[in-house]
Order: sequence, then C-alpha cells, then structure tokens
Amino acid sequence: MPLPAPALSLPDLTGLANDGGLYLPEKFPVFSADEIRALRTLDYPGLASAILSRYTGESVPADMADKLVLHNRRP
Repeated sequence: MPLPAPALSLPDLTGLANDGGLYLPEKFPVFSADEIRALRTLDYPGLASAILSRYTGESVPADMADKLVLHNRRP
C-alpha cells in the first residue's frame, strides 16, 4: 500500500522520501498547445519557474518559485 503523498513545503524540497526513494507527483500537469506556445517566449529562468509552479500549485508562491530558480541556476 503506497504511503500518502506529502504536502509540498520548502523544507521538504530535498527530493528524497523517507525510504530513500524519490517523490513523484500523483499526476503530471498537462499543458495546452497555447500554453506551450507561451512558454516558448520565456527565458530559461522564467520557463523553469512557470513549470515548477505547475507542480507546486499554491504551496509555493510564484515569487518564491522565482527565487528558488534564480538561486539554484548555474550559468
């Protein structure tokens, strides 16, 4: 029996579950053709933030997602 999915919070962004495995989303976001066209206009940090926000929803505010992307981006 699978364990319940944890609520995403900033301290949980380690990527590893308690059993050492990786967390996977219960469902993957679907982007419409128009959304994909709009994503093509973004620079790399904007694209990463937009995709991250689709996975985190309201649990990570958009400005925090932007900061996470910029902080963890390697030139």
